[in-house]
Amino acid sequence: AYSISRFSTFALVYPFVYSMDKYFLLFFIGFAIARVEIPFEVHRLVQPAVSAGGLIIMGLFGYFILTNLPIDPERTQKIGLGFLVFLVILAATSLANLSESGAAKWLRNSRAFLLSFLVLAVVYYIAIRPRILERSGLVNFMEWVLVGIFLLKFSNDLRKSVSVEEVEAVEVHRQRLSYKKDEMLERLREARKLFLEEGKKSPLIATLSRILVDAGWSEDRIAALISPLISYEDEKMPKFSFGWEKNMIENKNKKNRSKILSRIEEKLSKEGVGIGS
Repeated sequence: AYSISRFSTFALVYPFVYSMDKYFLLFFIGFAIARVEIPFEVHRLVQPAVSAGGLIIMGLFGYFILTNLPIDPERTQKIGLGFLVFLVILAATSLANLSESGAAKWLRNSRAFLLSFLVLAVVYYIAIRPRILERSGLVNFMEWVLVGIFLLKFSNDLRKSVSVEEVEAVEVHRQRLSYKKDEMLERLREARKLFLEEGKKSPLIATLSRILVDAGWSEDRIAALISPLISYEDEKMPKFSFGWEKNMIENKNKKNRSKILSRIEEKLSKEGVGIGS
């Protein structure tokens, strides 16, 4: 009986795979393209497009494969469409790395939400909706819940993007503690390194504040100088990131940190205070 069952499965699967061999080939070609990582020196503009192209190829031919499965056509149509949209979202969020606009950043940072929302919607339409279809009130309620979840996410993100960031108050200790100049310079070097390499800004803020207080600067003057450092935030790493995408964002963050620090050092240099390494 076991052998007959295995033969029946093979007899069902083999003709399907054989008839769709070109689609499978193109699907795996798309997968290979999506996995290609171009050398960092040239990949800033090319890599997102290459990965997105591979994902779209995967999505299209995966859709054709799924919709031709020899089972319930209505269900496979929905699964195939969900699979296609899933990879289109990945492709779109990959292409978002080509721009630094607000919309592109929102798209990158919303990758996990968009994919999760899609999975939720597909599960609803495949597994839940057919069971409650006769109860139109419940169907309408469930679908408005889905719309509400999406709009709530969008409105929350929009509100955050247009809200004015309040600069944190800088508390500077007036108490002067004795210290050696070499010790403070070493602290400053370590603080610079932590900020530039790891994005940790608190040690640098504290050390700069200490040095400038001892140099006779007022709190308002110090706050005006280091407010860009206080309000600076690294770009967050999207969930489900590509390897190249992580490297790109890490390098972008390092460049942004370096620019912030260079501006502060330039202003201090004009004031006759040198903190450069």
